[in-house]
Amino acid sequence: NRAGCSLAESITAQDVRTLRRQHPGVPVVSYVNTSAAVKAESDICCTSANALRIVESLGVPKVIFLPDRFLGHHVQQQT
Repeated sequence: NRAGCSLAESITAQDVRTLRRQHPGVPVVSYVNTSAAVKAESDICCTSANALRIVESLGVPKVIFLPDRFLGHHVQQQT
């Protein structure tokens, strides 16, 4: 029996590549609990503690935030 993080397992590197094609030029921010493959496809990683600071530091109007929809929504409300 393998323990895992269902949140991290909900997104794959292929999903990130697809999102990049759908949203060219939009930076990808991934949560620290994502897989190494997803992190490799991302522009930057964040924790829940620094997510807002990371997104604001990018200075862009739109980001792709993966995979935590609730944390992403919280950051969106703060920016």
